[in-house]
Amino acid sequence: RSGDLPNDVLMAGSHVDQTIINQVRSAFGKASNQLVNAILTNEENLKYSGMKFLTEVKDEDYNLVRSMYATIGYPQYSDFIGD
Repeated sequence: RSGDLPNDVLMAGSHVDQTIINQVRSAFGKASNQLVNAILTNEENLKYSGMKFLTEVKDEDYNLVRSMYATIGYPQYSDFIGD
């Protein structure tokens, strides 16, 4: 078994104002429990029980994923694998 993959992220384009990014980040941080509870409303999503939304991640945490994409010939990360 390999190590765990890094967390999923929500990303904003460079055209999105930093004020908006900060507001969304703050909302996810403050309302994490309520958002998770909304996700857990059906049996299929119970696998997310115990999760929380993180408001800070480190870029280097995703180097493993970058390496995986490069290894299989997708170094630009521009195509969804499987399409």
